[in-house]
Amino acid sequence: MTALSWMILLLCVAMLSKAHQNLDPFPQSIMRDQMEIDKKYMSRALELASKAEGVTNPNPCVGCVIVNNDGDIVGEGWHAKAGQPHAEAVALKDIGIKAQNCTAYVSLEPCNHYGRTPPCTLALIRHGIRRVVVGMVDPDTRVSGTGIQYLKDNGIEVSVGVCSEECKNMNGPFVHRVLTKRPFTIVWNTCKMLNFDRSDEPDARTIMLSKPNICDLFHINDLIRQVDSIVISKSQLFDIDSNHFDSLPKHITVVILDEDNISSNILEVINKTSVHRKWTFVTDSMRKYPQLIGVAVDLVSIVKIDNFHQTDNIEEILYKLAGCGCNCALLLTINSIGRLMKYNQLKLVQKLLVSFQNGNENEVNIKKTMTYIEGNFDNIQERVTHDSKSFTTFGLKLWQQKA
Repeated sequence: MTALSWMILLLCVAMLSKAHQNLDPFPQSIMRDQMEIDKKYMSRALELASKAEGVTNPNPCVGCVIVNNDGDIVGEGWHAKAGQPHAEAVALKDIGIKAQNCTAYVSLEPCNHYGRTPPCTLALIRHGIRRVVVGMVDPDTRVSGTGIQYLKDNGIEVSVGVCSEECKNMNGPFVHRVLTKRPFTIVWNTCKMLNFDRSDEPDARTIMLSKPNICDLFHINDLIRQVDSIVISKSQLFDIDSNHFDSLPKHITVVILDEDNISSNILEVINKTSVHRKWTFVTDSMRKYPQLIGVAVDLVSIVKIDNFHQTDNIEEILYKLAGCGCNCALLLTINSIGRLMKYNQLKLVQKLLVSFQNGNENEVNIKKTMTYIEGNFDNIQERVTHDSKSFTTFGLKLWQQKA
């Protein structure tokens, strides 16, 4: 082959390569633009989902946005409460043919089974949705990828994992309950240092933990917004003014552990509260509460655990609460650092809140104590400070298993 022939061949190859690049239907720049667009609308779906944070148990928080080919949002929705329509159904409601050939952005995989509501996959298919962007796969075994596959089998393009970490964080308690069969558990304690001066190093003998005052709950509303159950002892129940229960969000269930020999009439406390909320009693004998007979079943429930007073059965208590649909529990009954460390070793604690009594602790001692506690807890991921002189929050690793 002559030199001229080689030059002509190389020129042809170069021209074909350039033409191929121009014909590429998905150049990188377009793909990057699409990713940014997807993140924009998924962020909106997450914003919608957050409107029901903490109130959807046992269901997750889900938001949905319907976007047409011009980039206009034609439908929005979020799941408000268990038993009510899912986010996709709310977003598709009343938009009719406007949904055809649109893209649906959903923060959690659409369900593909019949429960209290029909499958969301069917609603998306029937409305002619062209593409579905999913934030994260639903870990619930009833879904767990089947919703995505069903959409694909019916000709719908599906993209998965947009803003996945944000979506997981939004439903951290739900995911934890599904994977571990226990609620995401936050422990809150009040801390006091005993015989502790600036030269001492803290240890289990110089740190005393006590049960916090539920009256202070309103101070940490921003930290417990995902909580749907608060666990207290029966002695705490009678130490608290009923007005303080009324200050709690209505969706929160008050769980009372029958760990004290108190015979006072529990209904007296319930009847003094003006907010209609759910109450759960954990005991070893239902016969101990004859006064609860006839109380509306949607108001009061009793969970029975054998040998309740003989053993430390917090693991079984949490398992039972998860079975009742509790996604996230705030536990206020631990009063020793040894017990707290035991629960942490069993991976029963996902977040720890430690509050210091105002006026009797200095900042140096608080920092020393926090260093000691942090050093004795595994899986510490982050520390968040809320009013550093009086209140410190520790967040344990939220994701112990891959969702």
